[in-house]
Amino acid sequence: FDESAENLSGETIDFQWGHHLAIGGPFIDGGTEIVVKNGEKIRIPNYPSPTYRFMADSDSEWPLAQDRNGEIVDVTVLPESDSTDGHLILGPMEEASVALRNNDLKSEIRVTWDKKAVPYCWIWMVLGGIPDWPLWGRERLITIEPFSSPVISLTDAIIEGKTLRLNSQEKLTTWVRFELAGN
Repeated sequence: FDESAENLSGETIDFQWGHHLAIGGPFIDGGTEIVVKNGEKIRIPNYPSPTYRFMADSDSEWPLAQDRNGEIVDVTVLPESDSTDGHLILGPMEEASVALRNNDLKSEIRVTWDKKAVPYCWIWMVLGGIPDWPLWGRERLITIEPFSSPVISLTDAIIEGKTLRLNSQEKLTTWVRFELAGN
């Protein structure tokens, strides 16, 4: 995807930019590997959910994160549906790439992007969690979300200097690549 944003106004504008690539079905069965460069920074946001898999407001490095009980877990392999949900916010990333490798299907999905414009990636896993609307505890999906900032509001991103900014009449061009390889 080649994309651009252009500021047609007479003022400088701060903004956030991201993608929400959702993947489900047999491709994310238990045992599917999440491939990320070792050592990438992980931030777990504070998302209230009775089925949240991770320790809110914790920091670590790929491939390890704290689960909700404070145990250190390896997040490289998707478990079977365990009635949880959770987010891994990566970034700012050294290598703007996340892959999902399903060895049973002999296939891999790789998402790469322009890390200058989009230095973060939000990974949201729903493994049968979120018992209420709209998922009702029945969904199994993962999202790969290249994003311009961590999970914070636009106001906080402006305060923290984590927005994209376009001056009047300025244009930003960027890209995201989605590749499927295998049988």
